[in-house]
Amino acid sequence: MDIIVSASLLACDFSNLAFEIKRAEDAGVDWIHYDVMDGMFVPSISFGLPVIRSIRPCTDRIFDVHLMIEEPGRYIEDFVGAGADLITVHADDCFHQRAGDSCGGCVKSCYAAADGGVCA
Repeated sequence: MDIIVSASLLACDFSNLAFEIKRAEDAGVDWIHYDVMDGMFVPSISFGLPVIRSIRPCTDRIFDVHLMIEEPGRYIEDFVGAGADLITVHADDCFHQRAGDSCGGCVKSCYAAADGGVCA
């Protein structure tokens, strides 16, 4: 089994993301990992769609996007459009949606992403 190194950008210098990505590439990482946090599902806030979209042209590495956000199903297709190659959601959050909703929206979005070639 091959080892895949996915470097998280959460601890990098946000003022110079292109340089940080290049530095990770030079170190030999296979994937670039993004912890997307909304301040609701987890208490911290990180980057979102505009940041991922703007840095996608900086690298051809796999974008490994970890959605730690409420109702991730609402955003999966948007993150695919922004350049995500792999999307991880928390199954428990798919069940903690608005009253009356089920995880169906999240599952449908994952299937739509997979149809587009993204692993979700």
